[in-house]
Amino acid sequence: MAIAFDALTAHAGATATSITFSHTVASSNPVLFVCVTDSSSNLVTGVTYNGTAMTLVGTSSAPSDRYIHTYCLAAPSTGANNVVVTASASNSMRPFAVSYTGAHQSVQADVSDTNTTTTNTNSYSRTLTTLEDNCWTMIFIKNNAAVPAAGSGTTQRDASTWATFIGDSNSATSPAGSSTLAATTTNASGWGSVMTTIVPDTYSESSSFIPQIIMS
Repeated sequence: MAIAFDALTAHAGATATSITFSHTVASSNPVLFVCVTDSSSNLVTGVTYNGTAMTLVGTSSAPSDRYIHTYCLAAPSTGANNVVVTASASNSMRPFAVSYTGAHQSVQADVSDTNTTTTNTNSYSRTLTTLEDNCWTMIFIKNNAAVPAAGSGTTQRDASTWATFIGDSNSATSPAGSSTLAATTTNASGWGSVMTTIVPDTYSESSSFIPQIIMS
């Protein structure tokens, strides 16, 4: 089946060493991402879903601003379960859970990109080259000053008052190749992001691939 957006749950945010909230995952070959904004001290240490540890995809920050993190879990438990975000010290955190269906149940986030841009601009974009046919891409963005909005080729799933943005391609890249996601703001400022692939359940693990992490 083709990849499709499932659901997004946004926590209101809190100052704490741990935040727990519920997210409901559909039953059709799901994948779960948890995106977390924390303090400028980079204190998040891990995320679990229904007691299962999630894998860190990447960490970034907008210049001289908060850190952002994206975690991934292939084949998460379906139904309503708790997301638990932990930190090494109490700080101001805001997490988001976003799930998709039609995803491969073991291979996920095989290409990722983390980036910080110090140049003050009104627009921002990042590009990944997918390795498998029919992948989607998704991105978690932090802006220094303003709430981002979706740019060209990008579907917004959440844009918060904490100047963060979650978006995806909302379509497959076929054949495998370049995928660009973008955001804009009204105030020129710096940016940070974590971008990754969503691998479809049609992918065959008999095909070889080399995980790639791009940092710039």
